[in-house]
Amino acid sequence: MVGVRVIPWAKANLNYTAQALIISS
Repeated sequence: MVGVRVIPWAKANLNYTAQALIISS
C-alpha cells in the first residue's frame, strides 16, 4: 500500500524538482 502512495508522490516531486532546475538554469 505504501508503494502505491509513494510512486505518485515521487513523480510529482521529481516533476516539481525538474521544473525548478529548468527555471533556475
